[in-house]
Amino acid sequence: MPSTPARLAVCEVAMFEPILGLAAAVFLGIYLVLTLIRPERF
Repeated sequence: MPSTPARLAVCEVAMFEPILGLAAAVFLGIYLVLTLIRPERF
């Protein structure tokens, strides 16, 4: 099946949510590690 621009756009929009979730999880993980290392700063 050829990849039409509309189909490609739907794929890009569908991938936005998991990427956003991954970024939030990474940010939260870094924040939690930093609060474990230096709790007095938070």
